[in-house]
Amino acid sequence: MVADINRTRQRKGRQGPGRPRHRAVGFGVDVALEDRVRDMVAAAVRAFGRLDILHNNAALTSVDVIRRDMGWTEFDPSLFERVLRVNLVGYALGAKYAIRT
Repeated sequence: MVADINRTRQRKGRQGPGRPRHRAVGFGVDVALEDRVRDMVAAAVRAFGRLDILHNNAALTSVDVIRRDMGWTEFDPSLFERVLRVNLVGYALGAKYAIRT
């Protein structure tokens, strides 16, 4: 399964090297949202019968996010909260639901 918030990256991931021998499905997910992470893990189990590994690497690293990272005296609290939700909480949610399978 290739899970990403960005559909273009989902498609590219499904078409990557070695894919002709293997089946891959795409899943749209915002890892900051617990119900979407839960649904992602459930969809992987439905599609493949089990979950063998979770490559849990979502992070906000876009140019827009980096450009808006102004340091502690000028930071945007809403951006900081979003980065924490994706980069930290999203990671924990992925582990939470993957471990349960």
